Amino acid sequence: MATVYLAADLKHGRRVAIKVLDADLARAIGPQRFRREIEILAGLAHPHILPLYDSGTAADRLYYVTPYIEGESLRQRLERERQLPLEEALRLTREVASALGHAHQRGIVHRDIKPENILLADGLALVADFGIARALGRSQAGSTTVGTALGTPTYMAPEQSLGSVEVDGRADLYALACVLYEMLAGVPPFVGPGESLAYQHLSVEPRAVTDLRPAVPSGVAAALARGLAKAPADRYATAARFAEAVATVAMATPAPSSADAVRVRHNLPGERTRFIGRERELAECARLLDETRLLTVTGIGGCGKTRFAIKLAESLLESFPAGVWFVDLAPVAAAGEVPDIRALHPDTCAIIARCSCSTTASTCSLRARRSQTRCSERLNRCASSPPAVKAWG
Repeated sequence: MATVYLAADLKHGRRVAIKVLDADLARAIGPQRFRREIEILAGLAHPHILPLYDSGTAADRLYYVTPYIEGESLRQRLERERQLPLEEALRLTREVASALGHAHQRGIVHRDIKPENILLADGLALVADFGIARALGRSQAGSTTVGTALGTPTYMAPEQSLGSVEVDGRADLYALACVLYEMLAGVPPFVGPGESLAYQHLSVEPRAVTDLRPAVPSGVAAALARGLAKAPADRYATAARFAEAVATVAMATPAPSSADAVRVRHNLPGERTRFIGRERELAECARLLDETRLLTVTGIGGCGKTRFAIKLAESLLESFPAGVWFVDLAPVAAAGEVPDIRALHPDTCAIIARCSCSTTASTCSLRARRSQTRCSERLNRCASSPPAVKAWG
């Protein structure tokens, strides 16, 4: 499908990855369509989507340039370890769901979610190859050829197996459920040759993940069963809903007990670089959280609001023994998609929410206002949002 080269960007002094599409694939897409689709995808800005640096043609071959990731793919990790720890598998699933939600909100469907297209940078998930899948899908949609399945058979949704090019984001969520199943069970939900895989995705119920790994909580098994539903209407409607279900399961799963140490449960993203400065602001926000049940951090886009809120949460872990939870509202596009934080934990905890879209700010604020009157009095929240959201507590 493509060949990847490690190269040096001499102008910016950095290493990059250049993906050159195979000749047959390049002809199927065509340079004009490829350029249009890449321009759209270059607008995707999300911490769990591998960004695009450049694209073009050379000797009738299509290529695009991305950052070089010094890590490994999820496929390489699974080949080495086979099964991942439950908490890590759920965290990676939430990160990929967040990335997909961002793309789906903009009308972009990946179509080929699989471990090979999930890169691990310092342990965090980066979704790659949006460009090839979208461009090829558009090419097939505009051609006279029908019945050609686009995707990887092991992770392909039933509607994709039928060759339909009119798929939506729920096909990506089905594939993500397959990936989560494999991270937990050590094998995909279905195995076999290509034709057999298509039949299984369409007609066979997967073996319960608890048959292969009995320690998997029932809530995780239930979330997987819904994610792997044959009919799109029976799956989670949005990536935000899938991420919410996985987050709720993670929070309800008891942490391993230890007589020597007590760990506060949380799902806070790890740091890629050191957090420097803002000690005074951190101390002031910590003081404010002692006095109010809701703290909103506002600022212009890109100034580091979410990272600041996460750092604040890390400093307060011991103050919230029931846990500190990060809820990503960035993929939310409508009022009905806003997660209800009352379902996360009924007792002492802190919720760190990120809202990056001003069109949903009033919706997020309304849900938070309502939850403030219905949740436990010991529930604290800190939200990072654009300036359009007023701070109140």
